[in-house]
Amino acid sequence: MDINKLQHILVYTDFTEVGDNAVKHAAEMARIFNKNLTILHVIDDNTNTLFKKNTEEKVEQKLEEIAASVRQGCPFEVKTMYEEGCACKIINGTSETIDAVMVVLGVHEKNMIQYITPKYALKKIAKSRIPYLLINKKVEVADLYSTVYLPLTYLKLSKEKSNWAGFFGRLNKSEIRVMIPASDDPGLSNNLIYTRKIFQKFNINHTETKLDCKVNNIDSQSYKYSMLNKKGMVVIMTTAKPSLLEKLLGTRELHFLNRHTSLPVLAIAPRNDLYVPCV
Repeated sequence: MDINKLQHILVYTDFTEVGDNAVKHAAEMARIFNKNLTILHVIDDNTNTLFKKNTEEKVEQKLEEIAASVRQGCPFEVKTMYEEGCACKIINGTSETIDAVMVVLGVHEKNMIQYITPKYALKKIAKSRIPYLLINKKVEVADLYSTVYLPLTYLKLSKEKSNWAGFFGRLNKSEIRVMIPASDDPGLSNNLIYTRKIFQKFNINHTETKLDCKVNNIDSQSYKYSMLNKKGMVVIMTTAKPSLLEKLLGTRELHFLNRHTSLPVLAIAPRNDLYVPCV
């Protein structure tokens, strides 16, 4: 049995321009990782407002139209699913059911609270064992994934960021740009050594850039650096245990996502057990 053929990239669409763009990026992820693609819609108030009546029938028809456009010339299987309920529970639940290796999610601006915003997305990511690729309507696929920006920190759990950047380097021949903050923390040195080892082991094309910034600012500075080339994906890790102040005012990744939306962001929740997909 070929387990690779059983794993999926899961993409959620809300039938908006943002959702349509997320499907395009999900198809690119399916190509890169050689996985099948599952397109999911959760029926909610927005759906009922959109279709007025015969909602399930129209949802099924709309999903099939989207899937048909993706299937043209693609080598992977494309499936569709829909369910009524709370997207916050259904998306992660579906990802486990279909053995997804990644969720691709279209994210709206922070003031569009009737849809999925960065704050809403982060709640999903915190409960997920797989990464989320966050997309908005401005992000075109083009040649974005030929470059991946990897901001390093001193946290031991952030090694999973290096692993995922390495997958893109191996499977897509992406250039990995390792971004290093100004810090002499031994944890940062250990993570840099680990990253160098796995990149050298798999002969991954990579460069190292030292930035004049603190560790807690490395994500934003890496993003600004990536914008000089106007392409690339940035890999970030969410906060494991937000402090009371962060819960009230927002975590660094929330502020980051509210400001930076022109390029795709691969967001990973920290876990004690490193997740390794079958690639």
